[in-house]
Order: sequence, then structure tokens, then C-alpha cells
Amino acid sequence: MNRPSVFRLIPISAAIYCAALAATAAVPSSTAAIQGGDLARRLCEIRPDHDVTNVAVLQIQPLNHGEVSIPLICEAVVTLTNWSNVYIAGAAAPTNSSFTILTITHSDAGANRYSTVFNNSSHAFSTADPETPLAGSDFSAADLGLEFCHWPDQTVLRKEFARGRGCLVLQSVNPRTPARGYSRVVSWIDEKTLGIVEARAYDRQGRLLKIFEPKSFKKIKGQWELQDMEMRNVQTHSRTWIKFKLKQVP
Repeated sequence: MNRPSVFRLIPISAAIYCAALAATAAVPSSTAAIQGGDLARRLCEIRPDHDVTNVAVLQIQPLNHGEVSIPLICEAVVTLTNWSNVYIAGAAAPTNSSFTILTITHSDAGANRYSTVFNNSSHAFSTADPETPLAGSDFSAADLGLEFCHWPDQTVLRKEFARGRGCLVLQSVNPRTPARGYSRVVSWIDEKTLGIVEARAYDRQGRLLKIFEPKSFKKIKGQWELQDMEMRNVQTHSRTWIKFKLKQVP
């Protein structure tokens, strides 16, 4: 069975995240780009085997403001030709008066497609901009769609033990950095599961902008599942958690 990455909100093993950083080993420059392109392609090809629905909370903590909690439904919808992530934020269902729906459609044959629909009591509008934040959070549509894996410049910088697991450190460089987007992303990818241990995103000036980390896990039916994950904006000092309401199992 394919094992989707944590950015796509499907649980993966907690064993990836258990210890501290350890030794490193550089990847020869002659193979770094080849390995990088292959690793990015493998990440893009990961898909769920069946439809999945998770109930969660989008918890936003801006600098010097009170914490905001927004109901969130996360769905993976699988078809014969592609699969989609659908995030419904701000309501238990889209029939309510105020909500945001983000749809990310993944295809083996091409780039991601994004669609965000906003609705409140007075008006509704939509956008296909992947840099659009999800319901005002620190997670953009591009973050949740692993857009950096589709960039053409991919390099494996080194092999490194991260939190108890052997990882490939992947650098993804954006050839056309948008005003709100990233110039590059450095991510620690578990070699065996392709789970993302950590990802760091940099702005147009090369300054660190965001840090993504999975946080805690719960054992469900004998397997460890992702319970919450965090995105921190180190420039605005805001942070957002996506916290899943996992079912209790005796």
C-alpha cells in the first residue's frame, strides 16, 4: 500500500519522529540532482488507496492575538485518473453560512490544480492561487499540496539521521518565486517511508520563512497515527496547528 506524506494529512508511522539529529553524510555532486529528481517524483506519485475523511481543528495563534479554533474536515477523494484533497474549514458542512473549501487535485500526468472557494453571509468568491492561506492560517494551499515537489530543480544535499531515522535532505528550488511564495524548501525525508520529518521554507530574499513539523501521535488499532502538526511563520511569529480528532479505540 502506498503511504501518503504527512503534508497530505494521512497518518504515517510515529517512529520517524522519535529522537534527535545525528550524523550526516554528503551526497556526491554527480548524483545529487539525479537522486533529487527521483525523490521528488516518488513523493508526487504517492496517493491513498481509497477515500478517507478526517475531522480536525485548525488552531491559529497569531502574534499578540488570541487563539482561534476553526472546525476542519479533511477528505481524500480517489478516482481512476487522479485524486484530490478537499479541506472544508469553518463549518461542519458547506451548507452552513460561512466556510472555505480548498480543493487540491493531484494527477500522475501533470501539475497540481488548486481551487479555493470562500463564502460568508454576504458574498462568495473563488481563487486558484496556490499561495492562498487556508482560512487565514499559516498553511497555504501550496503547503498542503506539496507544491515544492513539482519544481524542476531538486537536489539531495546529504543523508542525515533525523529523530532516529535515516533521512535524505532534499532541497527544492523555485525557478519563479511569487511575492508570497518560497524561493526554496529544504525537507528531511525518511528513506524508508517517504514521510516528511521536517520542512523549512525560505522567502524571495533567502530568509527562513516557515517551519513545518509533525508533533504528536496516537495509537489507533495497533498503529500510530498523526494527531497534530504545526506550521510556524518565523517572520510574523504566528503558528497554526492542524489537530485531528482521532477515534478512541479500546
